[in-house]
Amino acid sequence: LTINTGMRLGEVLGLKRKCVFDDYVVINNSLQDINGKMVDTPPKTAAGEREITITRDLSSDLKKRFNSGKIVSFDGYIFQSKNGTPLRPNQIERAWKSILLLASVPHKKFHVLRHTHATQLLANGIPLLEVSKRLGHSRASHTLDLYGHAIPGYDASLPNKISKIFNL
Repeated sequence: LTINTGMRLGEVLGLKRKCVFDDYVVINNSLQDINGKMVDTPPKTAAGEREITITRDLSSDLKKRFNSGKIVSFDGYIFQSKNGTPLRPNQIERAWKSILLLASVPHKKFHVLRHTHATQLLANGIPLLEVSKRLGHSRASHTLDLYGHAIPGYDASLPNKISKIFNL
């Protein structure tokens, strides 16, 4: 889910069934571990409240999870422990660390999936403003500061484009 959407871990853990639709998810909360207690909080910024488009495959996978009978109620979190309680960020980090170890990949925090999502979108020509909105950044300049290195250089093609623009 994170590699496909760029969602923060708290947003993934806080995702509820009522916020998943055929081609998008609604982000309007984040589940955080605050002093050992799981707290449902609003997004970090007003821009954090957003809709994120998703692929048909991801939508299908989420629907399979709904139909598994493991989600306790319509308002229930999609990702839960065996006894129906919300998952904690440290549980995900521990599982992530194990996955990386088994794959012989150097350890990086789970948040690297969000960075990978953003970097790949920009590297493949998705406009900066669209990536910024998708990530829930309040300023596109923040996205540019973090991920500007991933935007492909077009300098070599600029002379031809300038000639066409200005009929030179």
